[in-house]
Amino acid sequence: ADDHYLAAAAAYAEGEAQRDLGDDEKAQASFVRAARLSVGDGFAYYSPMSGMKQGETLRAFTAIAIVEDGPLTNSSMGMLEDGREAVGTSRPARYLKAQPASIYPLLADLSFVTNQSHWGMYFRKSLFEISRPDFLLIAAAMKAELPFH
Repeated sequence: ADDHYLAAAAAYAEGEAQRDLGDDEKAQASFVRAARLSVGDGFAYYSPMSGMKQGETLRAFTAIAIVEDGPLTNSSMGMLEDGREAVGTSRPARYLKAQPASIYPLLADLSFVTNQSHWGMYFRKSLFEISRPDFLLIAAAMKAELPFH
């Protein structure tokens, strides 16, 4: 299959809002680089904290989704600290019913984590490609029902 799998760092509030939509609701996958996503691609949100750079420490995968067919759209994501508007690109996505899963039990088995003492560095990329086995491992930890195996 040509599907790709990605991990994205996002505040828990964003992941929770999307996850609560359930499995048949339409939602948007908003990323600055959403154009990298194609129909059938999967992605998982990793949330270091409950809010954007603030709040409770979580360090968990908090939402998981599959990209669906539909147009790319641009929308405001709020204002940056320097006063400029942040514009994000969105794609339609189907968020799966799932529960948050701590990253700690997964660290030894995630192939993109090659140095467990510096695992947090991988999520500074905001959006990065992961392997299908890594995506399936995250989905299983989140008890997500995937539309494929």
